[in-house]
Amino acid sequence: MDDEPERADRARRGGIGDAMVADASAPLVADRFVLSEAQLGAALSLAGLTPSPRSELPAPPPPGDAQQALAGTNVLGEDGVVRAEAAVALAVAADPRRSLTIVTNRAGRSEWTEAVFVSGADGEDGAGPHVAQSIHEGEIDLALLPTAAQALVTADDLLQLSALPARPGSRALRLDLPAYAALLAVADLLQQARLEARLARERQPLPVITAAAAEEQLARGLESNDTRWAVTAGRAVCPADLTHARGHLAAGLDSLGRAGLLEAAEGGTSPTAAGFELFGDLGRLLNSAGLVLASADGDERVALAHLTLLRCAEAIWYVAWRRIGQEHATIELFQSSPVAALSVLRGLLEPAELPHIDAPTS
Repeated sequence: MDDEPERADRARRGGIGDAMVADASAPLVADRFVLSEAQLGAALSLAGLTPSPRSELPAPPPPGDAQQALAGTNVLGEDGVVRAEAAVALAVAADPRRSLTIVTNRAGRSEWTEAVFVSGADGEDGAGPHVAQSIHEGEIDLALLPTAAQALVTADDLLQLSALPARPGSRALRLDLPAYAALLAVADLLQQARLEARLARERQPLPVITAAAAEEQLARGLESNDTRWAVTAGRAVCPADLTHARGHLAAGLDSLGRAGLLEAAEGGTSPTAAGFELFGDLGRLLNSAGLVLASADGDERVALAHLTLLRCAEAIWYVAWRRIGQEHATIELFQSSPVAALSVLRGLLEPAELPHIDAPTS
């Protein structure tokens, strides 16, 4: 994987949980295997598998009596042999050739969910099955998803793309790291002003944005764990380090002005109509997510694409990251309908071309 910032504020990672559902068109419910490390060691031993360096599975030694260790699980059939579905799930997870890692959070909650969708070498009929895996509190959760449609439904359950309607849009914004940090900070400034006006039972005055106020809001968000706020949520799923934008938000606000989101006002800048719409969306976050597509290269996994997804009450925005460094990044921000957002997700699960992923047309 590329370098990613540590997410120290993550209280804990949840498992895949109820997201393990089947595609409505498929009669077979996804086979799911929840194992302790000892049981995983037993299952790998009986299946004759050893995790490769590309795998995120642990490689515990098998227990003395592997079949006894797996008693009560659904890994073994009545004949005591590893079931075909379990063997496939273990084989894909033990030697993945492509992976999509999703780290997601519901706004305002301390829990984060991390799931990795892995697939093996494509077979003669095209793409092989996917396996969704998570490791949580010592348990390894594997779900065999025979079709790309089932993988898409499961990933959508985590991301909530189709849970609500979203305003369609085709606008694309190209930003750098200071401009992206300024975007999140301005969204939080406007949310704060809106909340203060509501508590005072007053109309919200026309906001004036200054670099100093944006810098203060950025610093506050970087130190917070409350993911209802855009800076905090954005920082946690950002493949670049937003702290490097501190001290550069004056330039970031200038970039937002050139993008048509801010305009000159007495004492600073003020949002345009397009700016009010985007900043308002980011002030109503429902969940945020970071997605990393990786492919096998020898014994390592190499990150091919980083996306950030911001699911808002009335819109879906996602960010494509390119040329990521410790202090810089090239960012493309897109508004998407649920259908277009699902199309992007499908493209990440089964990309037709690597490594470039184009933005969707809405």
